Order: sequence, then C-alpha cells, then structure tokens
Amino acid sequence: MLLGILLDELMFYMEAIWGFIKVCLLMAGGAYVLDITSRLRLHEKGHQDSLQKIEELEGYLDQCRREWIEQSKENHKPTLDDILEDCERIAKSKPIEIRELQFSKWRLIDVLRKEKPNLIYHDQADLKRYALKYYEKFNLNISCISSKINQYNRNENTLKAPSHEWIELQKSRQSKSELIKYNWHEAIGLGIILGYNGIRALDIDQCEDFSLVGVFLKELALPVDYEWVTKSGGLKGFHILFYCDELEQAHDEFGRVSYRSKKDFNFQKIDLMWDGHLVLPPTIHERNNNYSFFFSDPLLAFFDDKIPKNQPQKVEKKNVVNLLAKITDFKRITPSF
Repeated sequence: MLLGILLDELMFYMEAIWGFIKVCLLMAGGAYVLDITSRLRLHEKGHQDSLQKIEELEGYLDQCRREWIEQSKENHKPTLDDILEDCERIAKSKPIEIRELQFSKWRLIDVLRKEKPNLIYHDQADLKRYALKYYEKFNLNISCISSKINQYNRNENTLKAPSHEWIELQKSRQSKSELIKYNWHEAIGLGIILGYNGIRALDIDQCEDFSLVGVFLKELALPVDYEWVTKSGGLKGFHILFYCDELEQAHDEFGRVSYRSKKDFNFQKIDLMWDGHLVLPPTIHERNNNYSFFFSDPLLAFFDDKIPKNQPQKVEKKNVVNLLAKITDFKRITPSF
C-alpha cells in the first residue's frame, strides 16, 4: 500500500520534471527559430542595402555617361583621369558607402575608356567565340595565336603568328571543324588569313597622326567611318581591310611589299598585304594594349558590340595605285614583320 503511494508520487514528480524539460526545450527551440529569423532579416536588409548602393551607383554612372556625351558634342572632352577623380570626390560625399563597391571604378573605366575595349575577352573561350563570329558572319579564314612556341611560329613574332598550319588557307576555304580544333585553350589572340577570296590589307606603320586615316579612306573611295579600320595594339599604326583584285606591285620575295612614306606624311612606311597573315581585334599586343576597331564607339563597353556589322568593301586597284602615288615615292624598303 505504502509502496503504491510512493510510486504514484514519484510518477507525479517525474511528469512535472518532464513537463518542465519540454517547456525549456520549446523555449530554446523558439529562441533558435527567432535567432534564425532575425539573422535572415539582417541578411535581407543587408542585401537590400547593397541593391540600393548599386542602384545609386548605376544612376551616377549613367549621369557620367550622359555628361560625357554632351561634352564630346561640344568638343570639350575631359580625360579619363579627370572623370575618375570626380567620381571619387562625389563618392566620398555620398551618405552611402559607394567607395566600398570596388567594381565601380573598373565599371566606369569599361564604359568610358576611349582607347581600350573592355578586357573581359581575355578568356580563351571568348577568343574562340569571336573567331567563329568572324568566320561565320564574314566568311573569313581565321587563325589562332598562341603564346606556346611550336614549329609554326618559332621563327616569327609569336604574338602575331598563327600557332598552326595556315599557308594553304590563303587559297582555300577553312573548314569549321578545323577552326574549332585549334589550340584555343592556350590562345592569346586571333588573326585573318589574307589572300583567300580576295581579302587584302594595308598596314601603316609608325604613324603619329591618325588624321591620315581620312586621307587613306578618301583615296580608296571608302566611307569616312569605314568599319574595317583597326588600330594596332602598339598604338602607332593602323590597318585597313578590304577586297581587291590581284595587284602586281603587291608581291615580291618577302611576301609583302613595303614603301617608305613621303616626308610630307607623318608615318614611316606602308605594307601592301595581298596575302599572308594579319592580327585582328581583340588580340593583345606585347605592350598590353588591345588591337581595336578604329571607329567603334568608345561608350560601348563590350567587344561584341564593337565588331563590324557589314562585310569589308571592294576597292578598285587604280585607287590603291593612286594612294601609293600620293603618299610614297614608290621606293621599296625591306618589310618588317
């Protein structure tokens, strides 16, 4: 009898203790849930703050771009350093910490840099993609340039020479499968195989006055904003790509013909490239600049938007001869590669 009473009391106390433990566990669980919820709210607030910072930054960049365009129309072009300095000054005065968004400066450079295109296409996959675009859209034979020395580029300027067999591509159409199989995972650039289908180039070297581009285009009867003018990565020369028939003056034992300029013209020489190989944008030059299209809009941030929209045009042989007569004395010199 006494034992039963003791057991009943023991069960009562055990149930009370268990009830207390359950209450504690529920409170702890609730606190944990509340803590998680609080943290999630903090993260959400931080995310919203970041979005607000980015939105304000985007607005500021758009304002800079509009001001840049207006000032360009008035021929009062501030330098990139001036714009960046102004950006930094305004950012410091902002109540939000725009300065902590490190990408802001580089995004601004991408949008406003006048000479260099956006270097996002350093990636080898991008170079392969651009090679296919040149190949498919413009029906051009395209080369792959690699920093790895092999039998095809060991005696050339490696940064300008194809890393594969290409001589026969001056006369015949390249297959797409052949282009895809090139060593793109080690690529540093790409180029065009001249000669095929009549595609030619003029290579103007050591040019200090880029107003000469207009002189060349006028003599060749090409548009004043001809898309296929490229600026060298060395920033001291330019190339003009076009279609033209065979020209006797464009061939000799060197594979290209070079003429020294007249003293009246501020460049060193011009190469007639009726066949051979020429570097294309966005290849990187040894001076760490990109080859770029001369008339591409500097406000376009990405190279996809800078690629010409139209095919290279046809130039009459007589126009090439007339140009040479105007800018040279027809004195040949040994070409440099």
